[in-house]
Formats: sequence, C-alpha cells, structure tokens
Amino acid sequence: MSVLYFFESIRTTLLDQLFTALTFFGEEILILTVICLLYWCLDKRLAYQLCFTYFLAGLGAQCLKVLCRIPRPWVLHTDFQPVDTAIPTATGYSFPSGHTQGATALYGTLGLAKWQTHASHRRLFLLGGLLLPALVGISRMYLGVHTPQDVITGYLLSLAVALPVSWYFAKRPKKDTASLSLAALLFFFSALVSIVAVYLIHTGVTNAVLASDCCKAGAAGMAFAVGWFVEKNYIRFPTTGPLAFQAAKLLLGAAGALLIKSGGKVLLGEGIPADMLRYFLLVIWVMILYPILIKAADKRMRKK
Repeated sequence: MSVLYFFESIRTTLLDQLFTALTFFGEEILILTVICLLYWCLDKRLAYQLCFTYFLAGLGAQCLKVLCRIPRPWVLHTDFQPVDTAIPTATGYSFPSGHTQGATALYGTLGLAKWQTHASHRRLFLLGGLLLPALVGISRMYLGVHTPQDVITGYLLSLAVALPVSWYFAKRPKKDTASLSLAALLFFFSALVSIVAVYLIHTGVTNAVLASDCCKAGAAGMAFAVGWFVEKNYIRFPTTGPLAFQAAKLLLGAAGALLIKSGGKVLLGEGIPADMLRYFLLVIWVMILYPILIKAADKRMRKK
C-alpha cells in the first residue's frame, strides 16, 4: 500500500485528469472498438490474434478474481481514499487488474504482430506495445483502485498469453479454416470459468455483484469460440471496400453492438443470466450476425 499512499500524497487536479485519460486506454469500450475496426474493416487475421489473447487472458484474470477474492484497496484500508471518478470503473474484485490485462492484450498483441512482420520501426512498435499498458497500470495505482500486485499480475498474465498466441498465428500464416477441437477447447474453458463463478455465488462464497464480470467474460468467451469457428469455416466475409462503405460499416456495426450492450439491460433485466446472455449476444453480433450482413451488402455493391 505504500505505493498507493505515495500517489495519494501527490495528487493534483491536473494529475487526476492526466491519469484518468491514461486509464481510458485500458477501458473495455476502447478495446472492443479496436477489435471491431480490425475485424470488420482492416485485418481479420490480426483481429483473431488479438481476440484469442484478450479473451484467454481475460478469462484467466476473471477466474483469479473470484478465486482469490481480494477486495479493493479502500475496502481493506478504510483510511485510504481513491480518486472518486475512478470508482465506477472499478467493478468486482481487485486482483488482478482488468484494465492492465486488457491494455496489455491489446497493445502487446499489436506490438508483437508488428515485430513479426519485420516492418520498419518494429522495435519502436514493440516498445510502445509494452510501455502503454505499463502506463495504464500506473494510472490504476495513481487513481487508487489497484495495488502494484494487481497491476503486475494483470500485465504478466496477458504477456504470458500473447506470446504463445503470437507464435501460434505466426506458424499458421495461411490457415483458412478454424479447428473444431480448438474452438471446443476454448468454449469448454469459457463455460468452466462461468460455472465456477456461478457455483461460488450459489454457495455464498461471493455475490452476484462481485462475480458478474467473471460470468460475462465466460459468456463472451463461449460466443467467441462459436463465432471464430463459424466465420472462418462458413461465412468468410470480406474486409475491403470503398472508404465510405468502410465508415458506414463500422458506424452501423458499432451502433448495433451498443444497442445490444446497453439496450439489452432494458429488455433482459438485471442478474447473472441476463448479463451472460447479453454478452453472448453482443459477441455473436460482432462475430457472426453482422459479418453476414456485411457479406450480403458487399455482394449487392459489387453487382451494381
């Protein structure tokens, strides 16, 4: 806690704003936007690589959260006060840091991908991919919502997943089909994470509020496993198109995703089953339903 008390002692309005801006680079909404942009418009293969890292590391992080059940710093130390504006984003348990894990999955994967292409300035991209998540982690400590242990574990967890995933994709540069066994393994692991969380809720070890993120991560992972297998083997939508078409594609797809994520709460209500269904449908929209519409629109556009 000494690191957090130090950051608390140097807080200013300007630093609060700076580190709040930095922490946004690890927000779920930003990561999902980058994934959608890559997947729908730019580089489907890189999007898959990113998704494997993000979902696997996220499942690991959420599983650790409900198994370790370490409260937030201000809960353990009542004399400590986090930055008020950061509290709404600090959901669930403290260990490990989800923002740091997500940022490392995103920027670390992009840096590794650039490194593997042997492109110019690849060392700079790799350095940025390692440095930016570290800054996100520091921002979480400055804001008082995570300890150094939380941040370091989230950082190393995503790196531990990103490296073998990058190796896997590098060894299969032209593989056009998805493995049923790999998709089934990912689906099973995702389901197991959700089952563990639901069991811990049912037995009273934790509660629905603190374990909600774990259940949502499991549902999203199951949907990604299904979506990856179905799209790679059966849909195979194109990512190219005129600039106006690409922009419209991204905006309409994002609007649909936002409608499911936010509007689903109104239609489905609150609770673990509703949250899981909402996140499952969100990823299915991104991975399967919207790509079907993209493929149909592309065919119609080419006929004109």
